[in-house]
Amino acid sequence: MYIPVNFVRDIILPKSIHTTTNLKRKSIIGNISDNDSGYEYLKTFYQIIVICSTEIQHMMSFFKKLFGREVFPVDWKTVKHSEKVYPESSITILLLTLPNGLKGTGWVDKAYRKYEFKVFCPYHVSISVDFHDQVAEENPDLDMGEIEDFFSDELQKICICHMISRQVSEVGMEIDCYVEADESVEQILRKHSLAENRLVSFTYKIDFDPKWKKVRYLFNA
Repeated sequence: MYIPVNFVRDIILPKSIHTTTNLKRKSIIGNISDNDSGYEYLKTFYQIIVICSTEIQHMMSFFKKLFGREVFPVDWKTVKHSEKVYPESSITILLLTLPNGLKGTGWVDKAYRKYEFKVFCPYHVSISVDFHDQVAEENPDLDMGEIEDFFSDELQKICICHMISRQVSEVGMEIDCYVEADESVEQILRKHSLAENRLVSFTYKIDFDPKWKKVRYLFNA
């Protein structure tokens, strides 16, 4: 399957954007003199009521658009077993400058920027892999792709897991993903991190982040 790939040279943090909406109110004035007949009075009054009713409907529609939209319930149990749960990938390659001055690469899947089911996978998992310990020295041919696939496969066995980004670091590599469950993921990561025959040495951190704020800077790169 073809996966679109984009290239960038720098990660630029987004500037704050303030949007101001000016709402103009229309004033409706009805002038009725003492000499108007009863018919003309009622006719004018009716016209005012119709105009006011129309304006109120327009105002209600405006505020509905301004403050929110109608929300429909989502059947997550159905979604998670459908093709919609994993969007088609849109990979952007990152060219990085590490704190020590060395150059490196990484990627981010921007298909998740507007992912509509973020709230159902609210746990951010950060995995830091060490390439300089004895375990790594015993597996010199192990590449980043294999390590990434290992974590993705293991976590997707127990819950929905979205791989968001992979980047090189000063000690090895960093993986960012979002998962559906926290306790079961913590258990499997702890098991693999403590195993004597582990594939790699790594540390991990799990945070509750239902709006995926921790990777927003990557999506805006």
